[in-house]
Amino acid sequence: MPQPGRERGLVKFFNGRKQFGFLIRRNDAEIFVHGSAVAANQRLSQGDLVEFTVIQTDRG
Repeated sequence: MPQPGRERGLVKFFNGRKQFGFLIRRNDAEIFVHGSAVAANQRLSQGDLVEFTVIQTDRG
């Protein structure tokens, strides 16, 4: 079970060189993820189960 305020989803893809990718929420919506939001010691691979917090910015 995720911590309060956090969600779980799957990595759709993540490009480590370009430092961005997308996560899939439980409702099948896709979420953009920037490399700066990933812990320095973590690598994201397609299909990984991840826990995250959704933050709305002026860019979406």
